[in-house]
Amino acid sequence: MAAKFNVIHDTRFTVPDQGNAYMHCGKCLKEMPSGVSPKDYARQQAAITKEGFIQVWCTRHDCNISLMKIEAKADGAIRVNPRKGKGDGA
Repeated sequence: MAAKFNVIHDTRFTVPDQGNAYMHCGKCLKEMPSGVSPKDYARQQAAITKEGFIQVWCTRHDCNISLMKIEAKADGAIRVNPRKGKGDGA
């Protein structure tokens, strides 16, 4: 069964970058010019698949970076479950 999501873009709030670890395409990292940061070189997007996974995709190399399942537990905890194996861009 496909997951249903209600995504709302609310411009009243701004959220700063809170990440402390980032995902990048391995192919991009290998060919990235010196003096350019992975953030500036990256061409990637994130999407929710019909199966309910969050997929990070490299648009430069047209390959998968990561596929993750978000699971909500009965106790309110949320767990990210990466799929087994490396992304195509590893």
